[in-house]
Amino acid sequence: MRKTKLLSSFLVAFAIATAGAVTTDARASVSVALSLDDVAKASTIAARVVPRAQTAAWENGRIVTTTRLGVERILAGRSVSSEIYVKTLGGRIGDVGQIVEGEAHFSVGAPSLVFLVPRASDGALFVNGRAQGQLVIVKREGRELVRITNTGALVDRRRVPTDLVTSLDGRDAEEASREMVRAWERTHAR
Repeated sequence: MRKTKLLSSFLVAFAIATAGAVTTDARASVSVALSLDDVAKASTIAARVVPRAQTAAWENGRIVTTTRLGVERILAGRSVSSEIYVKTLGGRIGDVGQIVEGEAHFSVGAPSLVFLVPRASDGALFVNGRAQGQLVIVKREGRELVRITNTGALVDRRRVPTDLVTSLDGRDAEEASREMVRAWERTHAR
């Protein structure tokens, strides 16, 4: 009886102490695992790019990073200039930083394979499928491999893991490029 009363007192004190502790607005999101075909179908460009410079600015209460990308090669889709600008959520302005889980993230000088799509309202380019639409190229033992990073936890709504974008993680960059092109051709057939 004494242990139960002590536990009850502790739980009441804990509830009172934590009730006033949450005073800020918190938002969360869930990322659904996407197939390569899902991402390819909704994209207008698939390309190999290299980030050259970045700037961050406040837009509608959030930090948005604009990355200037050098286009090394168009894999599929519409032609673009040799440099394009892509926006991603999150970034750093002065002492304030925002991390957006599931968002693509570019590092200057680090190449990527990307699926891109323009925003309807202003035409600004975004990575389609967020982090799932970006395959970061890393060098391992003289080979270029792709890594899918920053996705956070993914919910697989279809239970078909073989066709997910994440199945390309760790594959050779040229092989991943060919898979992207095949997905593009399947989903953009006329």
